[in-house]
Amino acid sequence: MLVEQGHADLEIYSFDTDIGQQAWQKRSEGLTALLTNTGNVTEPVDIVLRKPLRKSNFSEALNLVEEKIRLQQASHGNIEADDAQRIKHKTNWTGKLLSSLKLRKKPAKHLPSIEFQAPDPAPQNQTDTIKDPNLLETWINQLPKDANQRASTLLKNITPLCSLKLKPMQMLQLLEIYRTAVQDLMFTRDISAVKRDLYVTTENLRAIRGVSDLIAKLGVGYQQLARQPYEQGATPDNNSLLLFCLNRSTEQQALLILHAFQYYRKAPSGAWRWLHQQYLYHEQAATLQQSVNLKEQYQSRSFHDIYTQITLTALSDPYSLARFDVFRLFRLMTEFTDKVETGMLSDKLISTTSNFMLTGHFCIDANSDLMPQAMVKMPPDIRQRPTTRLLNTQPALLYIENLFRDAKSRPHASMDTELRLLKKVIPQLNTTHERRYHRLESGKHRTVKMVHGINAIHQSLRGSLTNALDWHMANQSSGGMMAKRATESCYHLNIGDFVGIFEQDLAVKLASIRWLYVDMDGETVVGLELIDGKPVPVFCTPDGEAELHPALILPNDKPQEPASMITEKGLYSPKRRLRVKDDGEPYVIVASGMIDSTLDYELFNFTVRHGS
Repeated sequence: MLVEQGHADLEIYSFDTDIGQQAWQKRSEGLTALLTNTGNVTEPVDIVLRKPLRKSNFSEALNLVEEKIRLQQASHGNIEADDAQRIKHKTNWTGKLLSSLKLRKKPAKHLPSIEFQAPDPAPQNQTDTIKDPNLLETWINQLPKDANQRASTLLKNITPLCSLKLKPMQMLQLLEIYRTAVQDLMFTRDISAVKRDLYVTTENLRAIRGVSDLIAKLGVGYQQLARQPYEQGATPDNNSLLLFCLNRSTEQQALLILHAFQYYRKAPSGAWRWLHQQYLYHEQAATLQQSVNLKEQYQSRSFHDIYTQITLTALSDPYSLARFDVFRLFRLMTEFTDKVETGMLSDKLISTTSNFMLTGHFCIDANSDLMPQAMVKMPPDIRQRPTTRLLNTQPALLYIENLFRDAKSRPHASMDTELRLLKKVIPQLNTTHERRYHRLESGKHRTVKMVHGINAIHQSLRGSLTNALDWHMANQSSGGMMAKRATESCYHLNIGDFVGIFEQDLAVKLASIRWLYVDMDGETVVGLELIDGKPVPVFCTPDGEAELHPALILPNDKPQEPASMITEKGLYSPKRRLRVKDDGEPYVIVASGMIDSTLDYELFNFTVRHGS
């Protein structure tokens, strides 16, 4: 009879042996089936199954079994007279049996497991999206050129796509089209993108978050495409689609981190952990260095190239670079990824404490969600973990040194922009960066008022504080200090911004922001470089103009050296005459040498023009 729960007996008889045939003759009553190659059957059986046994003919056999059982039950009066009631109680047990008998492959056991990110369900009002690649490409080309609008519209349409089950190549085509659009958003600058970077508004903050969400969604899409072959036991060394999609997902994680660096923000949670876990996976699969071409239409760099490119960028301290230098540095690092060495740590590296031996050596702690750290700072217990790996930048540094040597050997050659940028980040890559000044911890409750921008500083020096925010002074030295405050309600900051520090019973200090770190859910931390001098607020007017501009004069205690002036950007030019107005009689100064210049201010020396 039909068994819907509990267990049922299954007896298998072999006709190839005498014992099997004898057992067959003594079998108990029940439903019988015969599996045969030829179909020539002489035994009294209910069902004949022919080899090869496929899902389709097995399903037909099970349906026949169900019908025979139903007829047997009907003959014994075990079936309801009412046909509708019979249908109501009928169970699709054949489907259940097929499901339980289906041979499901599992992920390759010899490789580390991958935790794929599940796509978020699309909102009810956003379940429709374009599924035809040609239509999608046409639609994207017709989107507004404004970067903020494009990001928002693309995000609305890719969100439901990640939840759909489409044919792999169809989904891949769609994702690749979105990828091209994302690359354009990231690396193409228009006026809306520049404004988004320079000015903090609700709309711009929403746009920044939208671009980040868009990159994340694209990464999830590639993960979903990789999930199917992965769960069926495919490995990246024998399945091009799996390798391609894993590399593309890695690329999106790298772009997420790069996008965070652009705004001096903390890397998204889980991004570095995903990259490190992927490193271990590809290492075990022997595909770290393997690029992939898919149907001669889509190409991907190797995981190693993508991973080391974002890692080199991260190690170069992007939080101290001008906003647009981060992208330049990221592109520049593609030239050095093949020079970076990765692998297991030797016993010597695990135990050594020599700073010289560990120059340029970093630890990849695959259990952490942090970028690789200088090995000299990593304790032995982390170095000796089976999941810790070495990242050695020394070969890349040697290559860069040769570039410098070649540049110097060229007659009348000046160092180009890329080499100047490399020169700035080399101390970070070889782990030899040291502070110029020794910093001392400040008291726990030491709070200062920080004023942002020359206009606000000028007004604050002349009267009451203007646009001042409370900051906690974490530490300081003779040449700089570190301060932090809650990110919420903090003003928009950039590298090179001009600030004034007002503290009760102490002289006003002027400083420039040299590095910046923003945790959107926590604190904003700034590194400040102090500007020597006691500021005096004045107004100045360039020759031939009438408008008064706020300025700060920094008198020099040494009479033989010229004083200096700080103005807004754009007022300085060599030998330019400026009329200065303070509390006394106006006088004329002549600008001489530039000391420092950022997008926020100019600091230059001047001499007083007597008799003017």
